[in-house]
Amino acid sequence: MGAVFKPTDEQVGIRDDRSDRLLVKAFAGTGKTSSLELKARATPVKSLYVAFNKAIQREAEHRFPGHVTSRTMHSLAFARFGRIYNAVPGKLRPDIKPFHIKSLLGNSLRHLPETMHMLYLTRLIDGVKRFLTSADYEIDPYRHYEFEVGAGRSRQVDAIAVFKDMRAIWSAMKDPGQTMIPMIHDGYLKEFQLSEPKLPFDCIYFDEVQDTNPVTQAIIDLQAHAQRVYVGDEHQAIYSFRGANNAIASLDVDSTHYLTASFRFGSQVADVANEILSLKGEVKELRGLGPDSTISCDAADGYEMAYISRGNSALFSRAVSALSRNQPFGFLGDIKGYRLDLIQEVHNLRTHNKVSDPYINSFGSYNAMCEYAEETDDKELKSRAKIVDDYGERIPSLLASIEAKALPVSGEGLRNDILVLTTGHKSKGTEFNRVQLANDFKSFFVSEQDKKPGQPAGGLIDMSQLAPAEIEEFNIQYVASTRAKKDLHLSEQLIDYLAYADELKSAQRPRM
Repeated sequence: MGAVFKPTDEQVGIRDDRSDRLLVKAFAGTGKTSSLELKARATPVKSLYVAFNKAIQREAEHRFPGHVTSRTMHSLAFARFGRIYNAVPGKLRPDIKPFHIKSLLGNSLRHLPETMHMLYLTRLIDGVKRFLTSADYEIDPYRHYEFEVGAGRSRQVDAIAVFKDMRAIWSAMKDPGQTMIPMIHDGYLKEFQLSEPKLPFDCIYFDEVQDTNPVTQAIIDLQAHAQRVYVGDEHQAIYSFRGANNAIASLDVDSTHYLTASFRFGSQVADVANEILSLKGEVKELRGLGPDSTISCDAADGYEMAYISRGNSALFSRAVSALSRNQPFGFLGDIKGYRLDLIQEVHNLRTHNKVSDPYINSFGSYNAMCEYAEETDDKELKSRAKIVDDYGERIPSLLASIEAKALPVSGEGLRNDILVLTTGHKSKGTEFNRVQLANDFKSFFVSEQDKKPGQPAGGLIDMSQLAPAEIEEFNIQYVASTRAKKDLHLSEQLIDYLAYADELKSAQRPRM
């Protein structure tokens, strides 16, 4: 049972609302889980809490009353479809890569230049994945396939060929007998949606709705018999690369509530968050009602803190620094989730040594991998290549030392006595006494690389002109900043933006 607490007026309003479709917009650190727990105790009917991931599901199982079942949508789908593939050795895998489908599509590849093979296979897989995360019932190459295959390349594939190849991939994925073509987790979730399930619950709590994808939303939309409570924060939408589409703006609901009071941090951290939100056009303000917090433009001294970066390259560098200073450190969650082993594989590819990972090995050469990473904007490959280029022959010994010295950081009560390394994505849902933001986040100002035709470099970013994936670069900074409870040490990007915002406010103040 959760702790007894005095609810805020905002939470009372949510608890007492009996609307069929209710939306709760919960800013960072404002107690959305406590609010849902409060509502669940006041709504004693057979209920389902749809968790974003397994860790959140396990936490909810301990907090919600007995009439609430906590599950991820994938676990519901697994019980009906996923278990079929899991029973076949090697069939159910985390991902599907070009080398998996190369032999399946040999006839199609013969009609394309060899230099296009890897790119075409990648685009096909991306297209199938778009279909899997969509609400669509059929594959449509015009909706799901990206025909532009790189700068300066002509369209050397046609829609009919794409349609046939995408259908062949999807058909092979669904065939338990084709063990060389993996089924992935979003695949059996798609099958679950296509079966149009009716879930046996009278009330459904749908958490982290901003990070859901259309296929999951479609499953929830089918549950018209149940009261549906949607909870999320559109400013914490950071998973478009997984097919999420920030569903909050498109939800059809009967009533909307806000959670704006955070007891995690004080007004100082809230002020930083509000400056980011105001740039995005948010008119509501996050209220920091917790203990006083401090904001610093200086790098944090010592090591008792969380170091939050945009990407893995900065984490690797900070881990190397911790090794040289003999500072205790660890990676948030399972260190295997950071795939340090793939840094070694990329290093092996670069140095012409044996490559065990079939995906990395499929490139044939380091230069080919780097060209592919640039052409497809594969951020993970580019990050690993940067690490390998920066550290060269030291890679094997550094990786061995990092894996040997890294301490466990997971479970209840995250550690504040060591250096905790994590990314903005992985930090979501956590909090730390002290946070240092890395300097690898996106600038709030237009760069030469990003400027549009006729647009000068150096001006403030115009959020209204950005694509959803570009906006997420600033959402990640909002998420990372609001992990701090007591002390927040700013990134260079936030220091520059906050200084600009202060100057702008000073210029707008009326002169006496």
